[in-house]
Amino acid sequence: MSNLAIWVKVTVKPEGLEKFLHAIEVDALGSERDEPGCMRFNVLRDADDELTYYFYEVYENEAALAAHREAPHYAIWSAAADTLDGEDHPRLDRLPLQPELLVEGLSRHRAYGYRLNSTSKVGLPTVK
Repeated sequence: MSNLAIWVKVTVKPEGLEKFLHAIEVDALGSERDEPGCMRFNVLRDADDELTYYFYEVYENEAALAAHREAPHYAIWSAAADTLDGEDHPRLDRLPLQPELLVEGLSRHRAYGYRLNSTSKVGLPTVK
């Protein structure tokens, strides 16, 4: 079975930014720390729009994604859905990953990519 990558794009209401940042920080850190099936959870801010964020998540399989959605830190994220502008449920692009196409050494290495930490509320990594 192949790994599952998810690309999420959300736009945050200006008045909800602080609540959003707290919730996504709890979810991202909890996912990588507490979920064996979560291989990566990156959060990036758009370079041109400080209210647009992207999440790149990789799970071992559908069961790991389902377990993620049952985790306590996901409940904190779900409770912050009112901070999002537009759709209640952001668009998810599911990409099955073929292990033979992954760069050697990076498929389970968490030292690469961007993720939130306790000091990252200012100056989040950006993408163009």
